[in-house]
Amino acid sequence: MFQVVEEAGGFLEEAAPDYLNMADAVSDGMKLVVPYADELEAGQAYGETGQAAAGVSPPVPRK
Repeated sequence: MFQVVEEAGGFLEEAAPDYLNMADAVSDGMKLVVPYADELEAGQAYGETGQAAAGVSPPVPRK
């Protein structure tokens, strides 16, 4: 994931980078969403509410 973020130009200053697990692998069709820091509860980080809430969507099945 860290390589995807790096290729996209990095995080915005207002982003909450601790919300994502930067060591996670990404796959084709995966959607990554990085929330703004002010959208999170204090201290909330990746894994506290599950992957779906952390902005990681499962890959879309191919037909």
